[in-house]
Amino acid sequence: KVPIPTVFIGGNHEASGYLQELFYGGWAAPGMYYLGSAGVITFGGVRIGGLSGIYKDYNHELGHYEVPPYDRSSLRSVYHVRNVEAYRLAQIVEPLDIVLSHDWPRGIEQHGDTERLLRKKTFFRQEVMDNNLGSPVNEFLLNVLKPKFWFSAHLHVKFEAHVRHAGSTKESEPTSDINEPSDETSPAASTSLPTTKFVGIESESCVDGTKSLTEQMTSFLALDKCLPRRQYLQIFKVPRPTSEAGKKPKFQFDLEWLTILRKTADLTNNKRVKTSMPNTAMPVSHEEKSETFQLLRRSLCDISDENLLDIPDNFAITMPPFPIKIDPGTMKRGCMVGNPQTDAFLLMLGLHHTVTVPYNTSNVKDSNEILLEDDYDDTKDNVGLSDQKISSRLAAGDNEISLDSDESVVSPEHPVIAENAGAAEPTTYASDKDEIDLESDDGDSSVSGVAKKPRV
Repeated sequence: KVPIPTVFIGGNHEASGYLQELFYGGWAAPGMYYLGSAGVITFGGVRIGGLSGIYKDYNHELGHYEVPPYDRSSLRSVYHVRNVEAYRLAQIVEPLDIVLSHDWPRGIEQHGDTERLLRKKTFFRQEVMDNNLGSPVNEFLLNVLKPKFWFSAHLHVKFEAHVRHAGSTKESEPTSDINEPSDETSPAASTSLPTTKFVGIESESCVDGTKSLTEQMTSFLALDKCLPRRQYLQIFKVPRPTSEAGKKPKFQFDLEWLTILRKTADLTNNKRVKTSMPNTAMPVSHEEKSETFQLLRRSLCDISDENLLDIPDNFAITMPPFPIKIDPGTMKRGCMVGNPQTDAFLLMLGLHHTVTVPYNTSNVKDSNEILLEDDYDDTKDNVGLSDQKISSRLAAGDNEISLDSDESVVSPEHPVIAENAGAAEPTTYASDKDEIDLESDDGDSSVSGVAKKPRV
């Protein structure tokens, strides 16, 4: 169990097979909550949203077709952001306090000390000049969602920025192509913005009802890798709603997000084909949220209304821990096992498995065994292989990646949230001498605590 309640998203160095089975979110470990491919929850009244993975335009419109065992292509594409997750997050109308993403929103460097960033990472200069540093999906979502805080990782450098948003409401946001630079974050628009730091956490609304300066701003922070003498940790105070004062913080589902998932369920696709999202927005109505709440009442009839949205403390080990020594030839490589948390979540909302599969307990013999071949002989001794033999057998597999040139990271982020770690992908970012390069992919992971444990 983690010592501090933690919320995290996935990046591009993940245990993708495990996280894919928590596609809609869930406990990756006791006290450590994964937001899923995209998700929104609350903790102590603080509303937290997140988008897992990194952006690659050539996979963005495809369905989630990847299933274990991954080949060298799907090992990477499984963590590429898809348009359905971006579309769902764009339907959120109620304000978000915090948003997590692995890669930066494109153009965010124009709202901070750009020159200082380029002195630290000189190889970013051309991408900054071309307005290609970061994700266009995250840029689009930043300007639609306008959260108080946005936390990212991936580029292995600490960077702060403060984005002052235009006064338009979400209802009036255009549904423009996410690949088109937005006026708010493009270099041309940012030339008139001050580069001095703005520090403001709490704010009251103006007398005339207009939102104050702080409420119109997003404070952005990316942190460095978790290494000596690197800036990888920063603590924020995020105010809780007055209605939560004095209450013990707990993880809760977000009613608007649950309703969005129900309303857009037909958009989930597990095929390797391009899928277009609707051209119009699909925000959920008060009546639709009410229907979702009534559904939860029927699904969770033994739970009081006050606790109906509490995330159950239902972490379960779906596969026994991997032994130190095992004959790789006895392993059933890459079968998707499923997760009972996902089963319970879909049942609660009346949805079906599309990207995931039902949890299959028959794949596990007992708590001391890993997943074995169907014809496995229980009398066979599967221990005692030398470490050298194990590594050589593993290296021969087509699905293995070399760790010799790995650039992975686990960089703790803010105190209130987190990001994660596990696979690989080529990139143009150079590495510094302290980095390990996972087949040339420059990504990192962020970790930060947030949240407490809920009910059983």
